[in-house]
Amino acid sequence: MAASVIQAKPTAARPRPRHEALRAPVESALSAAARTRWRGRLLRIAIATLWLAAAGNVAQGVYFALQYSQDFQWSPTVLLLEGHDPFAWYLAGNAGERIIMSQEPNYLHLLYVLLLPFAYLSWLRLLRARHPESFRGITAPV
Repeated sequence: MAASVIQAKPTAARPRPRHEALRAPVESALSAAARTRWRGRLLRIAIATLWLAAAGNVAQGVYFALQYSQDFQWSPTVLLLEGHDPFAWYLAGNAGERIIMSQEPNYLHLLYVLLLPFAYLSWLRLLRARHPESFRGITAPV
C-alpha cells in the first residue's frame, strides 16, 4: 500500500495591506529603545503642558479671589467684637452702613467667633495685606 502524500499547491504571495507596507520601514528604522525614549519624551511634554495649564488656572483663581471676593465676613465680626449682634444689626437696617459690601451676616454664629482674630485688624490694614501695590504712597497709621 502506497502512502499518499498531500502536497499543497503553490500560491502566489499575498500582497501586504497598505498600512503594513508603510509601517515596516519605520519599525525597522527605530529600535525599541528609541521608541521608548520618544514615548517618554512625549509623556513628559504632555505632563508639563497639563501642569502649566493647572498653574495658570490656580493663578487666575487667586487673582479673581483678590480682586472680586467680598465674602470675608470681616465687618460682622467687628460688630461681634464690639458687643453687637451682627444679625440683629443687619435686620434693624444696618445703621451707619457698618456692614460693608455684600458681607450680610448669613453664616453660622461659630464662623464669627472663629474670625475674631481678624476683627482686630483695621480695614485699611486688611486691604493693605490683600493689595499692597495700591498703598505704596499712603502712610496712614494702621
